Amino acid sequence: MISISEPPKQAFYGDAWQVRQEDIPMLYRGIVKGKTIELEGPPPFPQGSAVTVSIEHCEADLPPGSPSLVRRAMNAAPELSSEDVDELERSIAEGRIPVQNGGPFDNDL
Repeated sequence: MISISEPPKQAFYGDAWQVRQEDIPMLYRGIVKGKTIELEGPPPFPQGSAVTVSIEHCEADLPPGSPSLVRRAMNAAPELSSEDVDELERSIAEGRIPVQNGGPFDNDL
């Protein structure tokens, strides 16, 4: 995955500096060929525009258990269905132990 954007341009609107919507980075897929990256589609910038490029492996290209995939999984929110949540709540309810008010030495007196 490649992120390409022109250097951000800021403009003063009202009381604050803001970055224009069109200056937010866009994501493109591409294939590395030596020092060149061939994009799947053309970027919306004119020929010769200065851009900033950020490169990362596509998830499909990484082997299972690779450090990059493990980090992504650890930082991502869990994907749970409502059935998963219901099953977890049932398991918690089944595992509850009743509260006992007496201690182990209360009956020995």
